Amino acid sequence: MGSDPVNYAEIARRVVADGLATSMSKERVRQLHETDPAFPPEVGRLGRSLIFEWAAVRKYFSKRDPRPVKKGWAKSGR
Repeated sequence: MGSDPVNYAEIARRVVADGLATSMSKERVRQLHETDPAFPPEVGRLGRSLIFEWAAVRKYFSKRDPRPVKKGWAKSGR
């Protein structure tokens, strides 16, 4: 594991504390990990928790557009 390992709950807490998002739940972090190929890979496990390197996760959130995607809306040339 890296020098600053974090789990979903700690990622959610730090993302808000560092001003990278106004709110974040551990469930949302899990969802991003499972659905966004750009999310950093886990570096290990601690019990049942997946562990990530904070520096890689922080970089991911600093580059991520926090605006939600509107479901059912497609870009059109109109």
